[in-house]
Amino acid sequence: MRRLSILIALVLVFVVAAPAFAEQKLAVFSLREITTKCEKSVSERQKIEQKFAAERASLQQMEATLKKKSEELRVQAGALSRDAQQDRQTEIVRLQRDYEDAARTLARKLEAEGTRIQEEIIALVAEATKNYAEKNKIDIVLETTMAVMYASPAVDVTEPILLEVNALWKAKGSK
Repeated sequence: MRRLSILIALVLVFVVAAPAFAEQKLAVFSLREITTKCEKSVSERQKIEQKFAAERASLQQMEATLKKKSEELRVQAGALSRDAQQDRQTEIVRLQRDYEDAARTLARKLEAEGTRIQEEIIALVAEATKNYAEKNKIDIVLETTMAVMYASPAVDVTEPILLEVNALWKAKGSK
């Protein structure tokens, strides 16, 4: 009897609350699509490529040198004395360590830049979403990966929010 009373109470709550939810205007957007396609993201990726091009080239050179030295040791191993082999192996180990250190340092720098840029883009998206929702009298805007199992394309506002993000970025000086 108690379970039946609870069930009836829940049904009544949903029946009474349903009209309130029906009156709300809802929209969804894809954060991943916006952060990938927005002009700030494209611009920042190009800047990062330019900023770290020399370090990437240096890493590639280090890798080529390491491979060359390893191959030389492999080919000449039979002709080298034991001491000469150890010297070359020590040099290869040092080169490998230097390469790994440089690769880790670059990865940390890239991660820090990526985090900074992502935070800036998220702030733009939040502002753009708020502006768009207010202009279009939308009550709730959800990001599609946030437990949205299905959304009609009619409520997808990814493109308009992307346009708003780009407009905000330009208005703030494209920095």
